[in-house]
Amino acid sequence: MSDVIGDLEAEHAVLDALVDGLTEEQWRSPSAAAGWSIADSIAHLAMSDEGAVASVEGNARAWFEEAMADPSAALRRQDEASNSRSGAEILEWWRDVRAALLKGLRGAEPGARLYWGIGEMSLASFTTARLMECWAHGLDCFAGLGVEPVDTDRIRHVCFLGFRTLPYAFQFAEREPPAPIEALRLALVAPDGVTTWAYGDSHAPQVIEGAAGEWARVAVRRLPVGEAKTLVARGPLAEASLEVAKAFLL
Repeated sequence: MSDVIGDLEAEHAVLDALVDGLTEEQWRSPSAAAGWSIADSIAHLAMSDEGAVASVEGNARAWFEEAMADPSAALRRQDEASNSRSGAEILEWWRDVRAALLKGLRGAEPGARLYWGIGEMSLASFTTARLMECWAHGLDCFAGLGVEPVDTDRIRHVCFLGFRTLPYAFQFAEREPPAPIEALRLALVAPDGVTTWAYGDSHAPQVIEGAAGEWARVAVRRLPVGEAKTLVARGPLAEASLEVAKAFLL
Protein backbone atom coordinates (compact mmCIF):
# COMPACT_ATOMS: atom_id res chain seq x y z
CA MET A 1 0.00 0.00 0.00
CA SER A 2 2.84 2.40 0.75
CA ASP A 3 4.02 2.04 -2.86
CA VAL A 4 0.72 2.87 -4.50
CA ILE A 5 -0.04 5.70 -2.06
CA GLY A 6 3.43 7.10 -2.68
CA ASP A 7 2.83 6.87 -6.44
CA LEU A 8 -0.50 8.67 -6.03
CA GLU A 9 1.23 11.45 -4.12
CA ALA A 10 3.91 11.67 -6.82
CA GLU A 11 1.25 11.90 -9.54
CA HIS A 12 -0.41 14.72 -7.58
CA ALA A 13 2.93 16.53 -7.46
CA VAL A 14 3.49 16.30 -11.23
CA LEU A 15 0.14 17.90 -12.01
CA ASP A 16 0.56 20.46 -9.23
CA ALA A 17 3.91 21.53 -10.70
CA LEU A 18 2.30 21.93 -14.13
CA VAL A 19 -0.44 24.32 -12.98
CA ASP A 20 1.31 26.12 -10.12
CA GLY A 21 2.05 29.69 -11.19
CA LEU A 22 -0.32 29.79 -14.18
CA THR A 23 -1.81 33.14 -15.04
CA GLU A 24 -5.56 33.48 -14.66
CA GLU A 25 -5.83 33.52 -18.43
CA GLN A 26 -4.02 30.19 -18.60
CA TRP A 27 -6.26 28.75 -15.89
CA ARG A 28 -9.29 29.61 -18.01
CA SER A 29 -7.82 28.25 -21.25
CA PRO A 30 -9.32 25.03 -22.66
CA SER A 31 -8.04 21.68 -21.53
CA ALA A 32 -8.25 18.68 -23.83
CA ALA A 33 -11.51 17.67 -22.12
CA ALA A 34 -14.31 19.07 -24.27
CA GLY A 35 -15.92 22.09 -22.62
CA TRP A 36 -13.58 22.11 -19.63
CA SER A 37 -10.89 24.65 -18.84
CA ILE A 38 -7.73 23.87 -16.88
CA ALA A 39 -9.53 25.33 -13.85
CA ASP A 40 -12.50 23.01 -14.43
CA SER A 41 -10.23 19.97 -14.58
CA ILE A 42 -8.53 20.75 -11.27
CA ALA A 43 -11.86 21.66 -9.66
CA HIS A 44 -13.18 18.28 -10.79
CA LEU A 45 -10.25 16.53 -9.13
CA ALA A 46 -10.82 18.50 -5.93
CA MET A 47 -14.52 17.58 -5.87
CA SER A 48 -13.92 13.91 -6.65
CA ASP A 49 -11.18 13.77 -4.01
CA GLU A 50 -13.73 15.16 -1.56
CA GLY A 51 -15.82 12.13 -2.41
CA ALA A 52 -12.76 9.94 -1.87
CA VAL A 53 -12.24 11.46 1.58
CA ALA A 54 -15.88 10.68 2.34
CA SER A 55 -15.20 7.08 1.32
CA VAL A 56 -12.21 6.81 3.63
CA GLU A 57 -14.33 8.26 6.45
CA GLY A 58 -17.17 5.83 5.75
CA ASN A 59 -19.62 8.46 4.50
CA ALA A 60 -19.50 7.83 0.76
CA ARG A 61 -22.91 6.25 0.21
CA ALA A 62 -24.74 9.46 1.07
CA TRP A 63 -22.21 11.49 -0.96
CA PHE A 64 -22.75 9.32 -4.04
CA GLU A 65 -26.51 9.08 -3.65
CA GLU A 66 -26.66 12.85 -3.84
CA ALA A 67 -24.14 13.12 -6.68
CA MET A 68 -25.64 10.37 -8.83
CA ALA A 69 -29.28 11.27 -8.20
CA ASP A 70 -28.79 14.31 -10.41
CA PRO A 71 -25.45 14.28 -12.28
CA SER A 72 -26.28 17.62 -13.90
CA ALA A 73 -26.49 19.18 -10.44
CA ALA A 74 -23.04 17.83 -9.63
CA LEU A 75 -21.68 19.41 -12.81
CA ARG A 76 -23.35 22.69 -11.91
CA ARG A 77 -21.69 22.60 -8.49
CA GLN A 78 -18.38 21.97 -10.20
CA ASP A 79 -18.93 24.94 -12.53
CA GLU A 80 -19.89 27.14 -9.60
CA ALA A 81 -16.84 26.05 -7.63
CA SER A 82 -14.58 26.68 -10.61
CA ASN A 83 -16.10 30.04 -11.56
CA SER A 84 -16.26 31.44 -8.03
CA ARG A 85 -12.55 30.85 -7.29
CA SER A 86 -9.37 32.07 -8.89
CA GLY A 87 -7.05 29.47 -10.34
CA ALA A 88 -4.74 29.81 -7.37
CA GLU A 89 -7.67 29.28 -4.98
CA ILE A 90 -8.73 26.15 -6.88
CA LEU A 91 -5.22 24.79 -6.57
CA GLU A 92 -5.15 25.45 -2.83
CA TRP A 93 -8.53 23.73 -2.51
CA TRP A 94 -7.22 20.65 -4.31
CA ARG A 95 -4.03 20.66 -2.21
CA ASP A 96 -6.04 20.69 1.03
CA VAL A 97 -8.41 17.93 -0.08
CA ARG A 98 -5.73 15.63 -1.45
CA ALA A 99 -3.63 16.07 1.71
CA ALA A 100 -6.64 14.89 3.72
CA LEU A 101 -7.08 11.98 1.31
CA LEU A 102 -3.46 10.84 1.56
CA LYS A 103 -3.59 11.06 5.35
CA GLY A 104 -6.78 9.00 5.39
CA LEU A 105 -5.40 6.37 3.03
CA ARG A 106 -2.23 5.99 5.10
CA GLY A 107 -4.29 5.60 8.26
CA ALA A 108 -6.76 3.08 6.84
CA GLU A 109 -6.67 -0.58 7.77
CA PRO A 110 -4.93 -2.63 5.03
CA GLY A 111 -8.00 -4.83 4.56
CA ALA A 112 -10.45 -1.93 4.43
CA ARG A 113 -13.24 -1.94 1.84
CA LEU A 114 -14.14 1.53 0.58
CA TYR A 115 -17.38 2.48 -1.13
CA TRP A 116 -17.05 4.16 -4.53
CA GLY A 117 -19.84 4.86 -6.97
CA ILE A 118 -21.69 1.58 -7.23
CA GLY A 119 -20.01 -0.71 -4.71
CA GLU A 120 -17.06 -1.44 -2.49
CA MET A 121 -13.40 -1.63 -3.51
CA SER A 122 -10.28 -2.82 -1.77
CA LEU A 123 -8.02 -0.12 -0.39
CA ALA A 124 -5.41 -0.89 -3.06
CA SER A 125 -7.92 -0.76 -5.93
CA PHE A 126 -9.44 2.44 -4.56
CA THR A 127 -6.04 4.14 -4.37
CA THR A 128 -5.16 2.93 -7.86
CA ALA A 129 -8.39 4.43 -9.17
CA ARG A 130 -7.55 7.78 -7.60
CA LEU A 131 -4.14 7.69 -9.32
CA MET A 132 -5.79 6.84 -12.62
CA GLU A 133 -8.16 9.78 -12.38
CA CYS A 134 -5.40 12.24 -11.51
CA TRP A 135 -3.25 10.97 -14.39
CA ALA A 136 -6.09 11.06 -16.92
CA HIS A 137 -7.20 14.60 -16.09
CA GLY A 138 -3.55 15.57 -15.92
CA LEU A 139 -3.21 14.49 -19.56
CA ASP A 140 -6.04 16.90 -20.40
CA CYS A 141 -4.19 19.73 -18.68
CA PHE A 142 -0.83 18.92 -20.28
CA ALA A 143 -2.45 18.87 -23.72
CA GLY A 144 -4.34 22.09 -23.09
CA LEU A 145 -1.17 23.89 -22.07
CA GLY A 146 0.85 22.46 -24.94
CA VAL A 147 3.27 20.60 -22.66
CA GLU A 148 4.36 17.05 -23.45
CA PRO A 149 3.82 14.72 -20.47
CA VAL A 150 6.52 12.24 -19.50
CA ASP A 151 5.36 8.69 -18.84
CA THR A 152 6.80 7.01 -15.76
CA ASP A 153 6.57 3.56 -14.22
CA ARG A 154 3.56 4.85 -12.28
CA ILE A 155 1.38 4.23 -15.33
CA ARG A 156 1.65 0.51 -14.56
CA HIS A 157 -1.20 1.13 -12.12
CA VAL A 158 -3.36 2.55 -14.93
CA CYS A 159 -2.43 -0.35 -17.22
CA PHE A 160 -3.42 -2.85 -14.53
CA LEU A 161 -6.70 -1.07 -13.83
CA GLY A 162 -7.52 -0.98 -17.55
CA PHE A 163 -7.09 -4.75 -17.65
CA ARG A 164 -8.97 -5.49 -14.42
CA THR A 165 -11.98 -3.38 -15.45
CA LEU A 166 -12.53 -5.10 -18.81
CA PRO A 167 -15.57 -7.09 -17.52
CA TYR A 168 -17.17 -3.80 -16.45
CA ALA A 169 -16.15 -2.16 -19.74
CA PHE A 170 -17.93 -4.85 -21.78
CA GLN A 171 -20.98 -4.55 -19.53
CA PHE A 172 -20.99 -0.75 -19.85
CA ALA A 173 -20.75 -1.08 -23.65
CA GLU A 174 -23.59 -3.62 -23.57
CA ARG A 175 -21.44 -6.13 -25.42
CA GLU A 176 -20.65 -9.75 -24.73
CA PRO A 177 -16.94 -10.53 -24.86
CA PRO A 178 -16.29 -12.98 -27.73
CA ALA A 179 -14.33 -15.22 -25.35
CA PRO A 180 -13.77 -15.43 -21.58
CA ILE A 181 -11.61 -12.57 -20.30
CA GLU A 182 -9.22 -15.24 -19.00
CA ALA A 183 -8.27 -15.88 -22.64
CA LEU A 184 -6.62 -12.46 -22.85
CA ARG A 185 -3.21 -11.25 -21.77
CA LEU A 186 -1.40 -7.96 -22.17
CA ALA A 187 2.28 -7.70 -23.09
CA LEU A 188 3.18 -4.04 -22.78
CA VAL A 189 6.48 -2.23 -23.20
CA ALA A 190 7.20 0.00 -20.19
CA PRO A 191 8.30 3.63 -20.60
CA ASP A 192 11.97 2.60 -20.44
CA GLY A 193 11.47 0.89 -23.81
CA VAL A 194 12.99 -2.36 -22.54
CA THR A 195 10.93 -3.81 -19.69
CA THR A 196 7.78 -5.78 -20.47
CA TRP A 197 4.75 -5.54 -18.20
CA ALA A 198 2.53 -8.61 -18.44
CA TYR A 199 -1.07 -8.90 -17.26
CA GLY A 200 -3.22 -12.01 -17.38
CA ASP A 201 -2.32 -15.66 -17.78
CA SER A 202 1.01 -16.04 -19.59
CA HIS A 203 -0.51 -18.90 -21.60
CA ALA A 204 -3.66 -17.02 -22.62
CA PRO A 205 -4.12 -17.45 -26.40
CA GLN A 206 -5.13 -13.86 -27.21
CA VAL A 207 -2.90 -10.87 -26.60
CA ILE A 208 -2.69 -7.11 -26.82
CA GLU A 209 0.86 -5.94 -27.44
CA GLY A 210 2.38 -2.48 -27.63
CA ALA A 211 3.46 0.53 -25.61
CA ALA A 212 2.15 0.72 -22.05
CA GLY A 213 1.54 4.44 -22.46
CA GLU A 214 -0.77 3.84 -25.39
CA TRP A 215 -2.76 1.10 -23.63
CA ALA A 216 -3.14 3.32 -20.57
CA ARG A 217 -4.39 6.22 -22.73
CA VAL A 218 -6.85 3.96 -24.54
CA ALA A 219 -8.10 2.68 -21.18
CA VAL A 220 -8.84 6.21 -19.95
CA ARG A 221 -10.32 7.23 -23.32
CA ARG A 222 -7.62 9.80 -24.08
CA LEU A 223 -6.38 8.03 -27.21
CA PRO A 224 -8.67 6.65 -29.92
CA VAL A 225 -7.64 3.12 -30.83
CA GLY A 226 -7.28 4.16 -34.46
CA GLU A 227 -4.59 6.66 -33.49
CA ALA A 228 -2.50 4.18 -31.50
CA LYS A 229 0.79 3.54 -33.31
CA THR A 230 2.07 0.48 -31.45
CA LEU A 231 -0.93 -1.46 -30.14
CA VAL A 232 -1.60 -4.78 -31.85
CA ALA A 233 -4.56 -7.02 -31.00
CA ARG A 234 -4.20 -10.72 -31.75
CA GLY A 235 -7.60 -12.39 -31.60
CA PRO A 236 -11.24 -11.26 -31.52
CA LEU A 237 -11.31 -10.82 -27.73
CA ALA A 238 -8.17 -8.68 -27.92
CA GLU A 239 -9.69 -6.55 -30.68
CA ALA A 240 -12.96 -6.11 -28.79
CA SER A 241 -11.11 -5.26 -25.57
CA LEU A 242 -9.33 -2.38 -27.28
CA GLU A 243 -12.68 -1.12 -28.50
CA VAL A 244 -14.45 -1.13 -25.11
CA ALA A 245 -11.59 -0.52 -22.63
CA LYS A 246 -12.70 1.91 -19.95
CA ALA A 247 -10.93 2.19 -16.60
CA PHE A 248 -13.43 4.59 -14.97
CA LEU A 249 -17.04 4.31 -13.92
CA LEU A 250 -18.98 6.92 -15.89
